[in-house]
Parts: sequence; C-alpha cells; structure tokens
Amino acid sequence: MNIREETKELHDLVEETTFALRLLNGETTDMDYVRYLNAQYVIFEAIEVFGEVYRGYKIPHSSLARCDSIVKDLETLGKIPSIFDTPKSAIRYSNYILGEDEDDTESLNSHFYLNYLGMVFGGSIIAKNIPTPGHMYKFKDRQECIRSIRDLTLNTEKVKQGFRYHIDIMEELEEMRTNASVE
Repeated sequence: MNIREETKELHDLVEETTFALRLLNGETTDMDYVRYLNAQYVIFEAIEVFGEVYRGYKIPHSSLARCDSIVKDLETLGKIPSIFDTPKSAIRYSNYILGEDEDDTESLNSHFYLNYLGMVFGGSIIAKNIPTPGHMYKFKDRQECIRSIRDLTLNTEKVKQGFRYHIDIMEELEEMRTNASVE
C-alpha cells in the first residue's frame, strides 16, 4: 500500500471539514482567509526558517519556499503575519514539527510531503475562490518540486499525525469564524 492509500481516510476528513468546504467553495470572508494564511505561515515558518536555522534541515527544492508568498497574500489584504489571528492548533503543529528528532530524516520528510504537496495539488483548486492573487499556490518549477518531494523516504505515522493536526486547524478556523460572527 502506498502513502496516499494509507492516509486517504485522514486526507478526506480534512477536506470534509466545514471550513475546508467553505475554502474550496469560495465562502470565506477576508478575515477567515487571513486566519487560514496565518495558520499556514506558522507551519511553513517552522519548516523553512526555524527548521533550517535551528535544526539544519532544508526544504527539498528552493522553489517550494512558501513564507514570502504567504506574506504577499496577507499584504494584499492589508495584513502581516500575526500570532493573534492564528489558530492555536497551528501553533501546536509547528511546535510538533520543531520538536522532531533532528536525526529522523523520515519524520521531517513527512512534513515536507504533507504540507508542500498539499499546496502544490490542492492549491490550484483553492486559488480559484480566494480574496488574494494566491501567491501561496504559485510554484516555479512545479514538476521539479513535486519530484523532489516524491523522492523522499517518509514515515507514514508522521504524515497521519500531520493530517490530524490539519483537521484540528480546520475545525478551529471554523470555530474562530463562528465566534467572530457571534461577537
């Protein structure tokens, strides 16, 4: 069984969350999307910035880097990355990424696989219905980026745990949306 088959159930659960369905259907407000971008920013920051500086690991292809793209998208909405508008579950996931054993390459590769391939493939669908130019979903050397990730050795359990975090993030984003509309 391959990684896609082994993680399909959790992948589907992420896509079936109310917030993910809103995102896919273009039913998010600008603030919903800001929160989503902030969640993505802390995850990619953990992988790209802190991971490289403090752990010495690098993303598999330089064109995969997302932090600057996310900042550009936030700027089009008049925002900058902010911890105040970020789901706590995204922060927990970034802490999980940073807590990985630096010698466990398969675990780190698993976060590359889950987060970057999600942007490469799912992003083209999401980008059609968002309130920004979708810089986060635009990749130079797209096929090379995909190939660089597919060549990695992965830890299936780490990918599954990452999906569980993404489910939590989507659920919290929906809760933040609901709480904001009540206030």
